[in-house]
Amino acid sequence: MTKVMELFHRPQEPLPPEADLPIRLTRKAPREAAKLLERYPEDVAARALALVNPALTVDILALLPETRRQRIAAADLSGRSEQWITDRNYPANTVGRQMDKPLA
Repeated sequence: MTKVMELFHRPQEPLPPEADLPIRLTRKAPREAAKLLERYPEDVAARALALVNPALTVDILALLPETRRQRIAAADLSGRSEQWITDRNYPANTVGRQMDKPLA
């Protein structure tokens, strides 16, 4: 393999442990985080997104196909998926995108 080919042929990095996924998502740009999330089952993705800032969660979900978004929302057991859907209706970089589900 030539040097140029080596630069463009990068093997996929191994999947991080599920416990590290929320941290890894927050350290990546939304597009890269969405690519990483694509490699996990919906229930794992939902659990990780429930621990991430709501605005980042909305940005990541916006980059996924609609069917994948729906499956992740359906797999969410935290109850936050309804808020993710609501937050999508607010313009980017507004307080509305950062809202989280009320505790009471």
